[in-house]
Amino acid sequence: MQYEPSRQPVEQDVSLVRRLVDRGEYLQAYDSLARLEKGMDPIGIQLEKLHSTVLSRLGMPEEAVALTEKLREATTGKDWELEALTGSYHKKLWLARRERDGKAALHHLERSHR
Repeated sequence: MQYEPSRQPVEQDVSLVRRLVDRGEYLQAYDSLARLEKGMDPIGIQLEKLHSTVLSRLGMPEEAVALTEKLREATTGKDWELEALTGSYHKKLWLARRERDGKAALHHLERSHR
């Protein structure tokens, strides 16, 4: 599926990436997001949230946390979906690190409940 991004993120951009994520096609979703980022600045909060989901599902939870933390700083008010995503990525990091690095694991566990 070849896709040419528009200048502004629109519902069809979000819909395309969401369908790819729902089907488990994370690499294709990642590629679509990369093309969208070249054509738009910014790509929009919904696409950024999907980007963090794709990063996490591709085994890059540290990058997903960094992206959601950046979004949290730029967002005014509480975005509960963003808070839940950030917490879930910290939980994933806690689970991965609890056996070998207790201090780092504790840090992520505390952050997941923020």
